[in-house]
Amino acid sequence: MKKIISIAILSFVFALPFSAQALETRSIDAAILWLVRGVPRHPVHRSDYRAELVEAFDAAATEADLDVGLLLSIAYHESALRSDARGRIGEIGIMQIHGVATQGADVFTARGQILAGARWLRASIDRCGSIEGGITWYATGYTCAPITPGLRDLVRRRVRLWRDLDRYALGR
Repeated sequence: MKKIISIAILSFVFALPFSAQALETRSIDAAILWLVRGVPRHPVHRSDYRAELVEAFDAAATEADLDVGLLLSIAYHESALRSDARGRIGEIGIMQIHGVATQGADVFTARGQILAGARWLRASIDRCGSIEGGITWYATGYTCAPITPGLRDLVRRRVRLWRDLDRYALGR
């Protein structure tokens, strides 16, 4: 009886994916679906598009040394996770990048847009010395201080969504 139980436990243990990357990938996938809950025709419901986003957000977060939840929060507020989004002054894609942030980036793919946005956010945070300042610089391109009520609200909404993603979708 002990031998059967031991074999069953070992089979179960070795069947589990212990890779942190595998757990993180499933968490990113769950977070993306959590963001678009209630939006039945959103492109992320296509598994191929969602898989592309999961891979891109994971790679961008690693490369830029940023929390994936923060990147998802920015992307959701900027474009609702749509790679075809266009802004009023020429912002492009999921991360709504423009100008300097687009230099050397493949802005025609979701992966390129996310990588460029992550690099720009990292540079903004480094320039300003805080996440809130970096979010403000990312949004404006000229200030680290949220000097207007609108900018303070913008930063507050992105940080709140980041925390909600960590709590509800990423399970941290």
